[in-house]
Amino acid sequence: MSQSPDQRTPDLRNDGPLSVDPPPTLAYAGPSAPGYAPWAHERAAARGTDVRGLLDALRRRWLVVATGALFGVVVGGAHSLLATPVYTSTASMYLTLHGGQTPNELVQSSTYAQQLVQSYVPLVTTPTVLAPVVDQLGLNTTPAELARSISVEAAVDSSTIEVRVTRPDAEEAARIARAVSDELPVAAGVLTPSSTDGLQVELATVNPAQVPTAATSPRPTLELALGLVVGGLLGLVAAMVVEAARKPLVNRGAVAAVTDLPVLAILPSPGRRGRGRSRLEPLQESHRSLREALRLSRNGSSRLLVTGCPGTSASTTVAVGLARATAETGRRVLLVDADLRRGDLADIAGLDHDSGLSSVLENREDWIELVQPWGRRGFDVLAAGPAVGDPGRLLGSTVLDRVLAEAAARYDVVILRAGDVLSSADTETLTRRADEIVLLADARRTSTRDLEEVLARLETVSSSSSAHTAGIVLTRSVHRRTPRETSRRHQRASRRRSGL
Repeated sequence: MSQSPDQRTPDLRNDGPLSVDPPPTLAYAGPSAPGYAPWAHERAAARGTDVRGLLDALRRRWLVVATGALFGVVVGGAHSLLATPVYTSTASMYLTLHGGQTPNELVQSSTYAQQLVQSYVPLVTTPTVLAPVVDQLGLNTTPAELARSISVEAAVDSSTIEVRVTRPDAEEAARIARAVSDELPVAAGVLTPSSTDGLQVELATVNPAQVPTAATSPRPTLELALGLVVGGLLGLVAAMVVEAARKPLVNRGAVAAVTDLPVLAILPSPGRRGRGRSRLEPLQESHRSLREALRLSRNGSSRLLVTGCPGTSASTTVAVGLARATAETGRRVLLVDADLRRGDLADIAGLDHDSGLSSVLENREDWIELVQPWGRRGFDVLAAGPAVGDPGRLLGSTVLDRVLAEAAARYDVVILRAGDVLSSADTETLTRRADEIVLLADARRTSTRDLEEVLARLETVSSSSSAHTAGIVLTRSVHRRTPRETSRRHQRASRRRSGL
């Protein structure tokens, strides 16, 4: 048996004389509450571009981005290994006009030479030039097919022509480039006069084609880098598509974009570093923040239901933390594990799980005799008890109404822990017996669609009862150090450096 609630130590405040904390009041902090202001600034932030949200999305979907980058590298490497190497040989030719004497004649000859060069560019890939090359080298191809492996370039205001030949065989590419550079002056001499107005036209090879020593394609280093970049970009796009489809509730702005309900608290995951209480300190402080947020929104009610969206697994942790934080203020708290299907509160706390709420509802046992204390000057717990075949029938009985009425008379606050809203009808039954509902949402797993569906279900249930949803609690949020934690960390580092 636990100590009588009436004999417990009153609340000892840190700032003031000894006083007894008045019973809590629970109020609905919704849009209809007096003085309620919509979270317009958070809605705007949710709609806008949020750099931190983008970085958080990349952190959550880094595996998708990494998979895309790896896929790009594999494709680039496979292409480098399987592609047929090709080689490019280049021959450079220069057109000169002889015969100009005066400066005016030299300028005119230079302009005329540049015009001739531009007219020779399309001539290179015509049968007039390539047919003799095919016959001379005995190539097993046609001039039209050979033209597809030849590119010609002549810069504007230049008298130079570059002929590039790309073939799978390096020596063959060099032979074709030499033959083309030999045949082009012949074809040009036939089609254009060798001299005009006293100017002598000469097209000479200034850089003969050489046998290339390295393949032009594939280039493994370049293709691997290109595959990495392209694959990473594709992975990034895929991650954004997945994120847009999933839309997890990563922060207050994401919640504000779905509902006008306030975010009562953001509960981080326990830190990985540190030992003992240092790991749980951020979580405990968040539970106290949740307690204060509920104190500001209470309106004469005492039955609080803690439930969650699908995939939220922290209802037990939050219910226990809230009960402990509320008991710290001197309030008399009873925590009831009302999840008769998967109740785990007794196992986690090391309490007796052979009897509990199910025993009271099914066997008509006295619930007061089954209440167990949680720690010294803590709170009381009514465990779920043995598993039963039809929890919905028991939770809908009048016996539960009597138990909750008696508990409300003995305790200041009664906290009911339930499963998620959509998993069964049990939580809906409990919702009708609560005064206020605290809805949990996992910042990493709960999507906006999940939250919308749960809120629609709760609105339907609340329309036929007096229960109101107090707000949202985001769980498993990324923990950022508080100034107090940062200061302690610096102090420990300073002591280590000084050898203390």
